[in-house]
Amino acid sequence: MVCLLVARTLFNQSFIVPVGHTGRLRDDKMLYGFGTSVPNGVLTLLADCYASTCQGDCYSITCPRRIHQFSKRPQSWIETVDERLLDTLSDAEKTRQNAIHEIIATEQEFVQDLYNTIQLFVNPLLSEQILEPHRRQEFVESVFSNVAELHKVNQQLSSLLLERQRESQVVRQVGDIFLQIAPLFGPYIEYGKKQVFAKSIVDEERSRNPEFVKFLDSRQRLQELRKLTLETFLTKPSTRLGRYGPLLSAVLKKTPDNHPDKENIPKALTIIDQVLQKINVEVGKESDRLTIHQLDQKLVATDEERAELGLRNPFRKVIRKGPVLMKKGAQDVEVEVYLFDHCLAIFRKKDGQYKLVKKPIPLELLETQQDKTQLKSVSSEDLHRANSTGNQPPLQRTGVVKSYTMSSLNTFTVFVVHLGRQGTTHMLSTRSEAERLSWVQAVEKQKAQIVAEKSKFEQVTIVSNIFPINNKVNSSTVYKTWAILGTDTGLFLGLPSDQGSILYKSFAKFMDIPTVSQVEILEKYHMLLVLSAGTLFYFSLSDFDPIKKMDAKNGRKVSSGVSFFKQGTSRDMNLIAVVKSSTIETKVKVFEPFEGKHQSKSLFSINTPTVPLRLFKEFYIPSPSSSIHFLKARLCVGCTRGFQLVDLESLTTQDLLDVEDPLLEFVVKRDAVNPISIFRISESNFLICYNEYGFFIDKAGKRSRPDALIQWSGSPTSFSYVPPYIIAVDPQFIEIRNVDTLELVQVIQGLKLRSIRENEMVMDTQRHFQHVFRLGFKRQST
Repeated sequence: MVCLLVARTLFNQSFIVPVGHTGRLRDDKMLYGFGTSVPNGVLTLLADCYASTCQGDCYSITCPRRIHQFSKRPQSWIETVDERLLDTLSDAEKTRQNAIHEIIATEQEFVQDLYNTIQLFVNPLLSEQILEPHRRQEFVESVFSNVAELHKVNQQLSSLLLERQRESQVVRQVGDIFLQIAPLFGPYIEYGKKQVFAKSIVDEERSRNPEFVKFLDSRQRLQELRKLTLETFLTKPSTRLGRYGPLLSAVLKKTPDNHPDKENIPKALTIIDQVLQKINVEVGKESDRLTIHQLDQKLVATDEERAELGLRNPFRKVIRKGPVLMKKGAQDVEVEVYLFDHCLAIFRKKDGQYKLVKKPIPLELLETQQDKTQLKSVSSEDLHRANSTGNQPPLQRTGVVKSYTMSSLNTFTVFVVHLGRQGTTHMLSTRSEAERLSWVQAVEKQKAQIVAEKSKFEQVTIVSNIFPINNKVNSSTVYKTWAILGTDTGLFLGLPSDQGSILYKSFAKFMDIPTVSQVEILEKYHMLLVLSAGTLFYFSLSDFDPIKKMDAKNGRKVSSGVSFFKQGTSRDMNLIAVVKSSTIETKVKVFEPFEGKHQSKSLFSINTPTVPLRLFKEFYIPSPSSSIHFLKARLCVGCTRGFQLVDLESLTTQDLLDVEDPLLEFVVKRDAVNPISIFRISESNFLICYNEYGFFIDKAGKRSRPDALIQWSGSPTSFSYVPPYIIAVDPQFIEIRNVDTLELVQVIQGLKLRSIRENEMVMDTQRHFQHVFRLGFKRQST
């Protein structure tokens, strides 16, 4: 039986192989023979000791030399004290002295371990041919950090404790010594910080350097190191600092009142706890760095994906990571999800490498939905609008809703939605409700932190919960202290509010006129212009009375078939451009308003009473148009052909962009993009906004910032510029970017968002009303 036991053990280690045999073997049917390798070791079940070279420092419970080990262990305090002295002490004091003795004895052992670390690891690595000469210093500093400083501090602590112990067999106090030394524990912060990377560096060196492996093996055979590994000695300082709390607390527990230690030990523990807290903070940062560094090395990604992840950003953080299940077709595939401080990324891990499943999701554009019915209730293109969130009062969310349990798989599902033009929805599942909730809370908490840190604007409510969604608000303007809103059923007048959170306290209809798409006040000319159902009307403000309604019949028709109009200044003239756009062409008539009422053949409308608008210019563009902008001496028309400049003197047209500029090929040669807005950023720099991207040109139409291209996260339908921020309004969300850095600084989610005026927006609420607001700079909290 013994032989078979030995044979099977050797066979399991591939030292022997089974061979054929025709005879009968008792208790077994296999015959074994040696292979090419010869075993060298000890079968512990048949021997007294694990190793034939044992010198007495052994783990085997049957080792006959272990008695020698026990004899070398330090005695307890009670074993070192005369019994007559013990009889004079209370049980509490005996326990207290034992605790003090343990502190002193273990401190001696710790200081010796630090000394051995320096003498038996650090010094040989610096002097012997284990590492390449040019790498030695850097390697030792990276792995062992400031261990020499720790040794100096703790040697001082140990010396003071031993000196105190020599003064009397009953140690009066130790709190004063720790209170003196604890402020010197600062080097532990640097050491703890460096240890996060130390193990990774040691493992990497072990995998590539055979001489280093031999060196570590030789160290383990040294009696002074007690067969402990290098990693054990590296972790001892951090462990020791954490042990002071329990050790000193054991002393404090048995310390009588009015004793000096009763005051000094808590003070010392407070200092030590502060050091430990700082270590935890630094270790957390370094742990993030290590995790990110390892991910960066194993990542297979494009340059664009790497840029979006920003793994080499020194301030990058990992908030949470872990495996989850992702629905792919009919299967659940395990993926690795990383929640960074700025985005959420989903990876597939294969052969030790990480590859992105989809583009990283900026947290500003991420939405979590835990109820499957939310996804069934909306179409795919409107999916992102469901369960909208933001910092607006009507759409605030708690961040946690009822989960949808997939009982067949015993998993808990959360839908991760990437809002925007290139967005998608991921169905992720966790193994427990607690894990699902933890993920959702981590995401929502980090999103809230980003909003608090990065947000530049806050919403200023104009009106909310007054206009139902079946009376669509389309436009707005201001006259003196009143707000005027144009809706599908007419014009409404808002009275100023004395509440700080809402600008206008109530709205009342003051004109019955259908489908108002635009309204504009030209106070200098006492003029109210209203675009109703495609017809532009003029009203005199002399008829305005905030108490009673204005009669729509008093309006004078300026033009019919109007798509939109725009008021602005060019050539130092106040002008109004009236645009009629069809599927194939655009006709633009430019009028100059004037003061007073008198007959004029130059008036556009020949009906009486007269309209104070003088036709200034009229031109034609052979393509449909969607916007018009007033420049210093020209008009800029946004049409399917791009931005067209129109000289108001000669009426000649030309492209705004220099088509010969090779840096503009990406837009010049594309027909599917929609030009929307142009903004003057500086005297010679303009921001050009299309529905897909924004870029900068100079006065000559050439690209002025070749490396600056804003890829909009959504598909904006309108823009506003509040220096230095560009505000892009998509039906799902508002994205706000800094035009200098191009950074996305804020996202405000909403439902059916649309602009009604420069920097004024409206969106639907979940209560089936409309929320009208403007964006103002965020007030600094005091």
